[in-house]
This record gives sequence, C-alpha cells and structure tokens, in this order.
Amino acid sequence: MLDSLKRRPAWGPATKWAVILCCPWPAFIKDPLTNCAWCGPQERTGRRLGGLRFLNSYWVAQDSTYKYYEVILVGIWHNVVRKDTSLDWICKHTHKHREMRGKTSAGRKHCGLGRGFHFSQTNGGSRRAHWLRHNSLSLRRKR
Repeated sequence: MLDSLKRRPAWGPATKWAVILCCPWPAFIKDPLTNCAWCGPQERTGRRLGGLRFLNSYWVAQDSTYKYYEVILVGIWHNVVRKDTSLDWICKHTHKHREMRGKTSAGRKHCGLGRGFHFSQTNGGSRRAHWLRHNSLSLRRKR
C-alpha cells in the first residue's frame, strides 16, 4: 500500500502504480456522448436490454421534470426480422450496441454529422479529424 500519492516520473518507463494513479489527459477518457441529454437514456436502455438491438429513438413528450422518449428495439433472433431485407442488416455482429458508439440519429446529431452543405466541417467523422487532416503536413516521398 502506498503511504502517499507519488508523482509519475518525468522520463523513463512508468511503473504500474503510476499508470493507475495519474491521468495525463482526463478529457480523452471522458465519454463524449454523455453530454447529450438524449444519448444517456439510449445507453441505459441498451445496457438493460442487451439482447435487443437499438434501432432508433424519438422524443414523445416532456413535463417540468422529465423528458419522455420512445425507443425502437429489434429482436434479431426473430425469423421475420432475419428474412426482411430492409431490416436484416441490424442482425450482423458489427451493429452490436450502436447506441454506445453514437450511431443512432441522436448520437450523429450530437457529433455534428450529416449530409449536405452545412456539414462540411465534419467530413471524415468529426471536427477534430477534419482539422487534423487539413493541418498536417504529409510529404509522401521517399526520404
């Protein structure tokens, strides 16, 4: 047990306790979707009903305390879903927990993703990716 918290060494390999105790960039560890008021309920629903796939959700009503959303969940083991060509894409393994990764309409709106003229700043997945691609020098020659 450590007596007191020690600082991470400025150079050299970090020991096991230093990696656990100090966090150099806490902003990267924070989940970006938790800031969205719409995405939090989506994530909770996806965790509690993990056997169903999250298709989408939409706002229904609100009062002074709560907002109410309606959620569309799909049971992927049903034969009707598997045979329907417009819905069978969600049965693939790559679509597990879409709500956790911001792939639903609420998550995409929160990240500023879309199509058309007004979404030119998020080409390539995010504003940060767009900025990095346009502000990095890539000299593609043998040197």
